[in-house]
Amino acid sequence: MNNQDIHITPTSHLDSLGTRLSSLLAMIGLSQSEFARRLKISQGFVSDVLRGIKKPGAEFLYAIKIEFGISVDWLLTGEGTLKGETQIDIPLLRMIQLQISIARKAILEKDIAAKSILLLIQNNKLNEAASDSEIKKFLDNIEHESEDFSLAIELYNGHLLTDETLRQRNIMASAVAYFESRTPKDSINILTQIQPISLSLNISSNQRNAGRDYYEG
Repeated sequence: MNNQDIHITPTSHLDSLGTRLSSLLAMIGLSQSEFARRLKISQGFVSDVLRGIKKPGAEFLYAIKIEFGISVDWLLTGEGTLKGETQIDIPLLRMIQLQISIARKAILEKDIAAKSILLLIQNNKLNEAASDSEIKKFLDNIEHESEDFSLAIELYNGHLLTDETLRQRNIMASAVAYFESRTPKDSINILTQIQPISLSLNISSNQRNAGRDYYEG
């Protein structure tokens, strides 16, 4: 039977990704170790994904698509066929994951560099600072939390048809709102409507003003 003709029962549960991956290994006749070797990742990570302990990132899904020709849509949602023509916009998914990680560090961890980048995005000024070596270093080294993968998929689905000129700001605003909802709230500040604090952020040798007020969570 041609794998391209195999139809999979649709499911909206991201937690079923491990089950679909197990089905894929059985279909293509590979062990976990051989599968991991071909993707150039550790067998332990593959095992964790299969058991639902870890959620894979865009690079993992893209690697499966390139190496085995498997539909990313099917891996994520179970919809369509194993090698369906519908494709996930990988660059968009990567951008969303990165924005979520920035928002997490800015809101929950109070990271100054992340706050600076967040404000640059909100003010459409990130391109102007793209050559800053400190910003590049921060973005290259930022780590994605596996627990944020479901949020990335939700934002992807919600902004897929958004005007591209507004997409980046809107996605960041949604990510910020999500993490702000998870921070402890000061009831007194809420009741007395404390004014926002204006921040001047410095993430390199040159002082840079973010250009707008930042609301501390």
